[in-house]
Amino acid sequence: MAERRQYTRIGISVPVKYKTASSRIWSETFTLNISAGGVLMATIDELKIGDELKMQILLPAEKKPIEATGKVVWKKPTGELSEFDAKNINAKSFAGIEFAKFTRIEEDNTIRIMEFVYEHLHNTQAKKKK
Repeated sequence: MAERRQYTRIGISVPVKYKTASSRIWSETFTLNISAGGVLMATIDELKIGDELKMQILLPAEKKPIEATGKVVWKKPTGELSEFDAKNINAKSFAGIEFAKFTRIEEDNTIRIMEFVYEHLHNTQAKKKK
């Protein structure tokens, strides 16, 4: 299967707050990976594919969270993704959230995420060379 991702993705845990359009209550979780096109996050909520989420993503060293609207494009129970150790994750499922193509994210927020991803990759590569 060909890779469909348009943006570089990094595996990193950052805090996320989210709520569905029908909820007034914010839930808190974390990412498992992030790109300028979306996030993979752990969730204890019963999200459905197609649910629209208002999100606040707090990148390290940032004071203000990135605000975005995302759409659940896939979800799986935690035990079905072997690349993540579900024993250490207090969640029912993982949800793939997309916010680049069909939903809304301000262009400057997309740039903030892209800069964070590339800086993280650069720092990781520099550490490997030492």
